[in-house]
Amino acid sequence: MWLRRCFYCEGTGYLSCGHCVGSGLDPDTKEACPYCAGSSKVMCTSCLCTGKQLATEHDPRIDPF
Repeated sequence: MWLRRCFYCEGTGYLSCGHCVGSGLDPDTKEACPYCAGSSKVMCTSCLCTGKQLATEHDPRIDPF
């Protein structure tokens, strides 16, 4: 089965941290960002860090019965 790249992370599996805006530093304390641990990126929850577009319950390829 051919899977397309994730729309949100564009296949990387990660998104830029919204709290530190990708800097890796907490804007208030100027220390390592507590949300991304200073890495400046967070896991993409849309693809679960796979970089591939995942099927959802609305996907016609999935038959629940």
